[in-house]
Parts: sequence; C-alpha cells; structure tokens
Amino acid sequence: MNSKNKMLLSSIASIALCSSIAVGGTFALFTSEQKVNVAVTAGKVKVTAEILEESLKTSSSLSTFTYEAKEENNYTANFENGGKATFSNADGVQVLTLANVTPGDKAEFQLKATNESNVSIQYRFTWTVDGKLSEVLEATVQEENAEAVKLTTNKTEWAKWEDADNVKTFNLAVYLPETVDNTYQEQKASISFLFEAVQGNVEMPDEWNGTTDTTWYNDEDTTFTLSTAEELVGLAELANNGNTFSGKTIELESNMDLDGKQWTPINKFAGKLFGNDHLISNFSVDATAAHGGFINTLEWGTVEDLTLTDINATVGDYRFGALARNINQSNIENVTVKNVNVTTTAPSAFVAGLFGHGTVNSNMEVNNCTVENLTVNAEAGASLIGGITTFVQKNGTEAEGTNIFDNINVKNFKVIVKDTDGVCGVGGLVGQTQSVWQNPRFNNCSVTDLDVTAMGQVDVGGFMCYPGSVTFAENCTTEGNIDVSGVTSADCYAGGFFGDYGWGDNIGKGDHKVTSCSANVNIITKYASAGGFVGSGTNSEGRNKNITLTNCEAKGTVTCVEGGTANIGGFAGQTDRGIYINCTVAQEPFIGKVLDGYTLNDDGNGTLTVTK
Repeated sequence: MNSKNKMLLSSIASIALCSSIAVGGTFALFTSEQKVNVAVTAGKVKVTAEILEESLKTSSSLSTFTYEAKEENNYTANFENGGKATFSNADGVQVLTLANVTPGDKAEFQLKATNESNVSIQYRFTWTVDGKLSEVLEATVQEENAEAVKLTTNKTEWAKWEDADNVKTFNLAVYLPETVDNTYQEQKASISFLFEAVQGNVEMPDEWNGTTDTTWYNDEDTTFTLSTAEELVGLAELANNGNTFSGKTIELESNMDLDGKQWTPINKFAGKLFGNDHLISNFSVDATAAHGGFINTLEWGTVEDLTLTDINATVGDYRFGALARNINQSNIENVTVKNVNVTTTAPSAFVAGLFGHGTVNSNMEVNNCTVENLTVNAEAGASLIGGITTFVQKNGTEAEGTNIFDNINVKNFKVIVKDTDGVCGVGGLVGQTQSVWQNPRFNNCSVTDLDVTAMGQVDVGGFMCYPGSVTFAENCTTEGNIDVSGVTSADCYAGGFFGDYGWGDNIGKGDHKVTSCSANVNIITKYASAGGFVGSGTNSEGRNKNITLTNCEAKGTVTCVEGGTANIGGFAGQTDRGIYINCTVAQEPFIGKVLDGYTLNDDGNGTLTVTK
C-alpha cells in the first residue's frame, strides 16, 4: 500500500469519528450489525475413462492379447493424501495380458478420457509390469496431435489438463524389442496402466542429472538444507567416505527424482533426516552383491516426514529395506514407502518394505508409517519377508525396553514366494520378533489387501509369522487372502494374524498378550495347518511361554482343498497352548486340532484354555 492510500484511509476514519461525536450519543447508525452470508461450494473432480475395445491391435504373430476390466470401464475419482485423485476401477488398474509374444511384437489400444471437473487438474500415466519380462518390455503413450512418450521410467510427467479441452484420446502401446534374446522364452507378463490426476498444480521433482554436488557441506554448521537431487547424491557420497552426520540435521526443501538410476545406499547415517513431507522417487537398488536400501544402516539416527516412492530392487544373498537395510537404536516417524517392486534371486534373501531388520539395546520407536503397494516376487526363494521389517532383535543384555510400533499401516502387499532351500517365513507386518528382544509393542497397526501365494515350504502370518519374543499387540487388524495350497509340507502353517506362537525360549519372561485384535483373512490350504487367527498355536516341549488373547476375532474363512490333509480351524489350525478370552470365529471348529496330551477347557463364561 502506498503512502497516498494510507493518508486517504486515515481521512475516512477521522470523518467517521467526527460524525459519531456530532450525533451526541445516538450510535445506532454506527453499531447496527450487518450480516454477510457466504456460500462455499467444494470443487468437483471427476474424470471418466474407457478403453476403446475396437482399437485393440496386435502384430500378426501375437496370437493372444486380452483386456480385463474387473468391474467397469469408467474410472471414478478417489481422493488420497494431499488431494490426489486416482482414477481407477475397484482394483485400481486396467489389466492387459500378453501371451506367445516374440521379439518385435507390438500391442496397441486407445483410452478415451473425459474431464467433467470444475477445478484445475493435472494428469499422468503410470505403468507396471510383473515378472521377468519387465526387464525388457517397453511402452509408449501418445496424446492426440502430440509425440509419443516412451515410458522408460514407468510414468509420464504431470501435464495440465486445459479447461477448454474436456475429452482426450491416448494411444498406448506395449512392445518387445527385436533385440531380446532366448533368455526370456516362456516368460509371462501382466501389464497395468494407471491414469491418475492431482487437483491444482503439482510440485515437479528436481530430476537427477547424473552429477554429484557436495559444495553445500562444511564441518562447522550443524543444519543443512538440500534442494536438488545432485545435493542428495552428494549426501550419499559424503557418507560413503566416512561422514556419519552424527550431530547433524539434513532437511529437504523439494521433491527429488533419481531418474530410475541405480542408487548407492548411504552406508551409515547417524544424524537427523527431515523430509518436510517431500518425496524421493524413482530409483533402483541392487542387493545381489551387498546389502541394500536407501540407507544401509541407520545408526542412532532419526528419519521423519519423508516419502520414498517408485523403487525397484533385486535381492540376492543379502538384506533389503526400502528406507534402510538395518536400523539400530533409531526412530522413524511419518515415513511412507510406496510403489516398491522387489525380485529375489536367492533363497537366503531378506526383504521388507521399510527396514530389513532392527537392532535394539534400549528403546526404539517407529510411529505413523505406511508401506503401500509393495510387491515381492520371490519365486527364486527367500528366508524372511515382512511388510515393515523381516525381524527385530536385541543386542547385549535382556533388559526390558519400551520398543513401540504405533499406527503402522501396510496396504496392498502382494507376495509370490517359492521356498527352494529350507523354510521361508512371510509376515504381513513383521516377519519375526527374535527371542532375545523383550516386549515389543504393536499398537493400532493394520495390514490391508494382503495377497500371499506360497509354494514349497513356507509359513505365513497375516500380521506376524513368528512372534519369537514376548510380544504385545493391541487394536491391530489384518485383511486379505493367503493361498498356501501350493505348500508341500504338513510342518508348515498359515494364520490370519500369527503364523505360530513362536519358537524362542523366553523361559520365565512371561506371555504374549494380544488384545482387541482381528484377522479378516481368507486362507486356502492343502497340507499346512491353517487357522483364521493362528496357523499352529504350538511351542516346543519344555518351553513355558504362553499367550493370552482377549476380545480377538477371526473373521475370515479357512478352506482345505480337495485331497488335502491340513488341520484347519476358525481360530487355530492346531494348538497346544493359549488362553482365549471372549474370542470369536467366523467358522467352526474354533480349534482344528488340540495336540495329543493337551486338553481344551471351557469355563462357560467365554474363556477357553488349552493345558496339559
């Protein structure tokens, strides 16, 4: 405001004041209320899209090309965090299946999108490919009257949808390059295209140009702000040359895109990393010759308010966690990991969505974290797989700590696993709490859209596979499907919440306590013992660790396929222990088999106890 305007306003105020004095105590004119009605209407975001089936075209040698819309072609907008709307059918994608593909083959189709929104939006395409063919298949998307964009990074850039243009037609193509060799014979592929939009303008990430910038760092300062991908890569270079950043704070002030390049993990980080709700996206991790993750070891460090997204990893004889391979005495809060695809190449692999494993001496807290859209293809086998972590353990003394997992969510976790050497354990949230780590506490945690297919020798728990430590869980839930009909051993098991009750000694350390938890998991089995809540509620002879379950529900169904011999139960497939207080099941019997020498007692007041 300039000085002339300021003077004018002062004059008006003076005149009003003089006028009020002149009327001598009659103030009605100046004190009467003026009511202003303001109508607020939220903007509408609506985009419909349909694949034009008449546009499906294939090269002559491609004999099978099918398109599947699970319910209907029209997409509807569903708001997610940050006002993001993903336009999808009930399953989130339109699925295309290709078979009998030879090098040089191409499949094409058109998608017609109609924008009925009355607010500004931006849009993009993302595509995913499951299976080994993902290494060589390529795709393009082309808007009418524009050049085709090759989807080398599995997504297009965000583009503004102009208000005047309410209909767009996109040509999409998938092809197998002519240079592909015989290594990929008889491999299969399922390709998913996702059309998504964001209301308003998108903060475009800073894309890595392949160089490194360390000029932002000096030894004297304690807080540093990173704004470019080159500076982020510089952080990794400094850390890998011995700087742990202990006592230092790193803050991000922009989103960063690593351009699909292979990331060299930060070897050890002992400082504080504050993401300020920014994203680090689009990178790959090779854990076939060394451990892998964004960070190798988070050592007495802190990570907060960060999202890691669009990650591809290959794990061999090592351990992988998208955020960190290992966390030791560290705290993680408000961290999201999403859109992670992992392939194993060895049966000794350890794979997890957030951190590979955790080591605790006293206290550690992981709060308000999410792993979303995690896919693990472990047809080459694995040792442990977990939605958040494979296992947590305590070093040194067995002093009790307050190690807390609070408000942790795993969403859309898909696992295909074939054990090829020993037994693999899969946990929807955690693979295992190891026996020397006392009193881990899981509060308000959930696993949704779990989808596990297991073959060979595999144990599965919808929440946790092996609670080896004395474990506490309260207000935790699981939901999804587990198919262990391909498991070949009667010694294996699958449960909607726990795989079993643990194998560690913990003699004299007390019992597991599980309160107000539920499992809504449908299980199919043939030989593996399976229960709606726990697969095999057993423990080794001579171990006195027990479990008390209070107000717990098993809502899913448990089915043994024709020709199968599995022990199945609505709550437990088989058991030799447990106190069950006010626990309910969707199907009977409550327990499929109580082991020989043990007795199931019912006090008539809602408590079942298995004793010897």
